Amino acid sequence: MLRASSSRFLRPALQPRPHICTPFRRWETLIASNRVLRLREEVGPDTKVDLKQIMDDLRDLKLLDLMEGRRAKSGNGWKDAARRLTELEDALAPIFTMPWTVIRERLLDGKVRALSSLSSVDAAKLRFLQIFNVGPARAQAIADAGCRTFDDVLKMAKQAEPKVKISKSQQVGLELREDLNRLIPREELVELEKEIKKAVAAAGRGFQMEILGSYRRGSAFCSDVDLVIRHKRYATKDQTDEGKELLRKIIDQLVEHGLVKPEHQLACGASKFMGFIRLNTKSRFRRIDIRLVPHASYPYTLLGGSGDSLLMKFLRWRAKQMGWTLNVYEMGKMYSAVDANPNGFQPGTLKEVKDEKAIFDLLRLPYASRNLKPEERDYRIWKEKYLAAGVKQVEDLYKMNL
Repeated sequence: MLRASSSRFLRPALQPRPHICTPFRRWETLIASNRVLRLREEVGPDTKVDLKQIMDDLRDLKLLDLMEGRRAKSGNGWKDAARRLTELEDALAPIFTMPWTVIRERLLDGKVRALSSLSSVDAAKLRFLQIFNVGPARAQAIADAGCRTFDDVLKMAKQAEPKVKISKSQQVGLELREDLNRLIPREELVELEKEIKKAVAAAGRGFQMEILGSYRRGSAFCSDVDLVIRHKRYATKDQTDEGKELLRKIIDQLVEHGLVKPEHQLACGASKFMGFIRLNTKSRFRRIDIRLVPHASYPYTLLGGSGDSLLMKFLRWRAKQMGWTLNVYEMGKMYSAVDANPNGFQPGTLKEVKDEKAIFDLLRLPYASRNLKPEERDYRIWKEKYLAAGVKQVEDLYKMNL
């Protein structure tokens, strides 16, 4: 709990970050300044700022979109706000309008209208969406069965003939809910990465691995462990037997090194693993997703899995302007809807690359010259670099519907 007078987003920055003076930057800075100014005027200096409550609001509103079937737009600011809430003035871009609205409502009204107006059934349904691997339909069924709290769900799961069957992954997720809903400090993930590397090395020669997401961008907090792996023996998605063997070696070593418990292996296929991991017996359990990707797809997965979401939105738009489709595995020319195979890439159009820089080169965007390394891929950094390089399209990022 912080007081408004001590919270950075309610007082002026003493040493503002140097920035490039462009019309877009001035427009954006004006929006940010106006939002902060209004909060300072409307919120008294002794008002308590419950950061945890605001984080819960952001999480619940994100789940509310899922519950009501609204498609989440790329780069809406939910995750960025939750990860860096204590640095709102510097971290939250003005393009993220919804988090600012939530913060204002919570500070001024003590509640968020979209959440406070929910019925008891809908509130329970929203609550159950916090359970790992529970979607809107299952959350509705659990609420319809009379459950209103997490304890109600646990009691029902232990019944001989429960009204709604709770799967193994859902029950484990429910039991570990407090751990899984907490962000991972970077210091912890740095140590966990070291232990994972030891396990991967013990699985055999030829493996390459990287932890993606906000961790790779240098963020102070992460929501889960997103691990990508490649091996030369796994060249295409069709090599399912090869994939299962390679991935199983990794999982066995994670168990051998005491990082993953056998009962916490929720799903393991030819190329994907889903489960829970922890650094040691004193640490919290964390969600881990492992993807074994075809060897040539690795640079695309590094790029797509690292983000940030606004950068990927811009890169997909850029690829589209050049007649290509970009995803986390490849880039090329897709079949059109009238073609015989509308879901695949046209033969001979896939762009094979050796590293992430080559993808930027194909899209005719600066990389090395503008030092767009993973830790430079925060919206506030890469946007200014691209504007300085003359890539004016980033000014229209908010209009791009992808």
